[in-house]
Amino acid sequence: MSKINEIKEQLSSSKVADRKKGAKIIGKEFLKELGDDLWAAYLKQVNVANSWEAQIMMINSLGLIRYKPAKDSLYKICLDNKEHDMITSYAAMAYTRIMRTSENDISAVFDLFKFGGFSVINGALRGISADRLMPKGEEINKLISLTENFPQKHEVGLGDLRMGLACACAGWDKNLISGFLERCLTGPDKQLGYVAEKALKKKYSDINLI
Repeated sequence: MSKINEIKEQLSSSKVADRKKGAKIIGKEFLKELGDDLWAAYLKQVNVANSWEAQIMMINSLGLIRYKPAKDSLYKICLDNKEHDMITSYAAMAYTRIMRTSENDISAVFDLFKFGGFSVINGALRGISADRLMPKGEEINKLISLTENFPQKHEVGLGDLRMGLACACAGWDKNLISGFLERCLTGPDKQLGYVAEKALKKKYSDINLI
């Protein structure tokens, strides 16, 4: 059996572990040719109760392969703005990936800031760090301002909103981000402080949840 057919069988398996495995491989290996199969599996998965882990694995891979037919559904999840919701965070991350028109385009992140709650913005910012994007200087300043002025910066179970941005700073001009990172160091969140400290040394942290 070919690898492609094996993954297709995993996606249609009755076992959730198989479906998660197939979805993860598609994203990890950027198997765009399996986008339609992954999308069909996801549409079935959303109707399965208590299946958020499988859903976020599928959503994450849809974003990694830039599967454009998913963008409207992912945006709808963002608009619903559910709190304390991992699906929402990963939908935001996937949506911003799909909407990029160039390698370092973060315009979709700014669009989500117009209405997004904690879960939405948490996912959008983590996407920037996960892909090690290199925005323009004025965009970096805008991201820092929007994030620091966000009304709710910490949520139990999801951590500090600044985590994704602090991690992304590892690749950016220190003159632009040092003040922000130093302020992250003074807060009560020890993990955020650890990520900020590493970023000041130009080192990325692994903050991925899957």
